[in-house]
Amino acid sequence: MSRLGKYGALAGIVYELGKEVLDIAGNIPDDVEEREMIRQDKILNNIPKVVINKDGTQSLQQSDPEDLKDHLPYKKYLSNVPSAPGASDEVEGVDFVWVDPYEQNYGPVNTEGYQLGKFGWTKKVEKHFLQNQVETYARDIKAVSSVIPPEIKTVGKKALNFVTGNPERVE
Repeated sequence: MSRLGKYGALAGIVYELGKEVLDIAGNIPDDVEEREMIRQDKILNNIPKVVINKDGTQSLQQSDPEDLKDHLPYKKYLSNVPSAPGASDEVEGVDFVWVDPYEQNYGPVNTEGYQLGKFGWTKKVEKHFLQNQVETYARDIKAVSSVIPPEIKTVGKKALNFVTGNPERVE
């Protein structure tokens, strides 16, 4: 009788562990919203919180900080040489692209209608033709201005301030 009880208990433990293993394997986030909820939870857990003690004093409570490198997107550089040597501006799509570590860990998902940024995926906003043109021109101007040396930029700013009559900026 005691052997039967031991085998029954062992079978129960194996069954419960098997349920946990299958449950963990079945919970792979396969949706952008699911992954963003996980990412947001990890970021919020790393932010220290102000706690009011019983005596009324405030203290800063930091839970165990977790390394966010496995959760936040990172820049993948397209080449070793920047598009504009000596310039401090990097142009997305020309110099680098954002990479989501969740795509490497869990596999790709459908990201249509979303764009990847510094803190994760955000929904793309429907834009009109003129807004698209303005953004295209701004991106092109930023790419071109990243090639201009800083000395020429300062001379151009001084000339613009002189012409517009902004005396506090003219040196």
